[in-house]
Amino acid sequence: MPEQKAIFYTFLSYLFLLPLFFLPYNFEIFEFNKTILTFTAAVIILAFWLIAAIRHQKIILKTSILTIPMLLFTFSQLVSTLTSVDKYLSIWGYYSRFHQSLLHSFAYLLLFHAYITWIPKKQTKKIIQVIIISTFLVSLYGFLQHFGIDANYWVQDVKNRVFSSLGQPNWLASWLILTTPLGFIYLNKHHQTTSYLYFILNTITLLFTKSKSGYLGFLIALLLLIIIPSLNRKKTSLSFSKTFLIPLIIFITASFFIWNPANLYLNSPALKNSRSNTAANTAKLHVSASQPLITSSSDIRKIVWAGAVKLWLLNPKNTLIGTGVETFAFTYYLTRPASHNLTSEWDFIYNKAHNEYLNFLATTGLFGLLTYFILIFFSYLVFIKKLTPMSLALLSGLSGYLVAIFFGFSITPTTVLLYLFPALAISLTTDHPPTLPHPSPPSVPLVYQKPAGYRPCLGYFP
Repeated sequence: MPEQKAIFYTFLSYLFLLPLFFLPYNFEIFEFNKTILTFTAAVIILAFWLIAAIRHQKIILKTSILTIPMLLFTFSQLVSTLTSVDKYLSIWGYYSRFHQSLLHSFAYLLLFHAYITWIPKKQTKKIIQVIIISTFLVSLYGFLQHFGIDANYWVQDVKNRVFSSLGQPNWLASWLILTTPLGFIYLNKHHQTTSYLYFILNTITLLFTKSKSGYLGFLIALLLLIIIPSLNRKKTSLSFSKTFLIPLIIFITASFFIWNPANLYLNSPALKNSRSNTAANTAKLHVSASQPLITSSSDIRKIVWAGAVKLWLLNPKNTLIGTGVETFAFTYYLTRPASHNLTSEWDFIYNKAHNEYLNFLATTGLFGLLTYFILIFFSYLVFIKKLTPMSLALLSGLSGYLVAIFFGFSITPTTVLLYLFPALAISLTTDHPPTLPHPSPPSVPLVYQKPAGYRPCLGYFP
């Protein structure tokens, strides 16, 4: 079927380009371009989907146990948008990145159902291969950034904290958390040496991001790869669990030689000041012109989180449905703690709560956050329903990512995988694309057949 092939190749090219695509021609060169790419892919897929429905005169749609949770979550975003303090902002997203808007919710809903409707098991394996290749290129680019391959192109100190084609170290770490278990398990089935080389490259690149949330999320993902199979006492499960001891050892060992969160504490200005017997309160207040005091990200997050909770509790409407999708940058000032003015980022605009769950709570209220948790819960049911090595990889990667965004927020590429990982798991249990009736054959004129033994009549005999 031509429409099915077109949808498959659209997904294939889209998921390959998604983490790699950025253009230096606009203000936000990374996230905005990935958003436009996502909308473009969704429109193309929808167009071919409609063509197939019209040609076959049939509604072509496959649903799953995730359909109702996704509709509920999308409905919560719609309600929050209709009551938003800035409806335009809620529909399109906050300026520059334009992510996590109402339009994004519709696009993700479409992409999920298009995938489970049109992409069978055989083609899903090819898409997984493309995700692995794309991640390899992303990781390789980040690895080379550490050694200054493009140090002159960026204002940021990219050699100190790499961000590859994702645009920010924490975002790169989130992508690697999601895709590394998937790539390692898939490659390990075919070529073990390649799988370990892939894992080592991704591990080193993740450590080069110096992302504390990324470190924790990656560690959780690796631990789940060991713990979950070990809960099953079958020999195959236990041997499968043991195969992930080596990646865990590689990760922990590499973190001692390259970077780990403890390094930040050991090298922090506060600790150096305490070692030199400087009073703690004096160290916090003193600002040197040559070396200004930088407030730690953890301290700033605590302040922003407190403001987000106050914003959620500001009035009954906020508590139930929030201030509006993607309106945190405008409404945070209503409850912004005074202590934020004493930090080194006192003049920064915070368009996110730097905690995905508090961000949902403040902007979409209890309705938005609860439907988000319901969506995650049913995603886990999809993975657990038939726990295979591939579904375990999807589950562990998603779990590590959910831990990482507790200290940050999602972006377009990672949210796409949040929706498509359950779709991959569903597709891996589907052998065939949707069955459709063949178009009716063209009508042909009837031809008179002479009966057997026929002889023409030569005349009339009374």
